[in-house]
Amino acid sequence: MVERKINLSVARAKLGAEVSNIFYYKKQSSLNKNYLLNKANEHFINKILQNKIMVGSMNIKIKMMPSSPNVNFDGIKKKAKSVVENNKGKNISFEEEPIAFGLKALIVYFILPEDAELEIIENKLGELENVNSAETIDMRRAI
Repeated sequence: MVERKINLSVARAKLGAEVSNIFYYKKQSSLNKNYLLNKANEHFINKILQNKIMVGSMNIKIKMMPSSPNVNFDGIKKKAKSVVENNKGKNISFEEEPIAFGLKALIVYFILPEDAELEIIENKLGELENVNSAETIDMRRAI
């Protein structure tokens, strides 16, 4: 029996991650294409669960309002960084944004995997000492 390569373009479209290098060999009389597609799906789902394939990422921007104009932002930055890192956030940076009459907001930028919970991070940031509120002001899918 002659074996031939089958390129799984359908799986590439569904999974979107490095499927172009995966080929399956099929004997003409035995396995069908649907069986191979199901095997490819199982293969990539297992790799995603094992963190071998990176899921999509989101660029997040959260605005934290301090409880008063006299708050020390250094302490808030350290605590906010640990909260974000403990919840799968990466590439964390901060910016101070003037609001009015000496009051400044702290803007937190970070990258978060799509499978992570943003609401948990937002709630924990809002519960920090000397923070009045935390609100997600921008969320975009990273390319």
